[in-house]
Amino acid sequence: MPETMRTTIETIEKDAEKVLDDARTTARKILDDAKGEVGNILSSDPPMDEVTRERDKIIQTAEEETTKEIEAAKKKASQIKARAAKKIDETVQFIVNHLQGTR
Repeated sequence: MPETMRTTIETIEKDAEKVLDDARTTARKILDDAKGEVGNILSSDPPMDEVTRERDKIIQTAEEETTKEIEAAKKKASQIKARAAKKIDETVQFIVNHLQGTR
């Protein structure tokens, strides 16, 4: 009986070593394949037409936003000028009325 247990334990140990060796071999193969794939990815040219499209889209969006901001600023400046002209007219009229009243 002890001899049978010893043989069984040795068989289990050998099987476990084989499983570990197979796992190491598989892991090395997976790592080697991954390294090869990384090399391929790093050495390949990026899709420039995709990059160019994205760049053009960003530029177009920026130009549109800039145009909107400029138009809004022009409108606001025009409103301020109109209010300033009205205030100037009112101030001049006040001074004229004051001078006429003191004469």
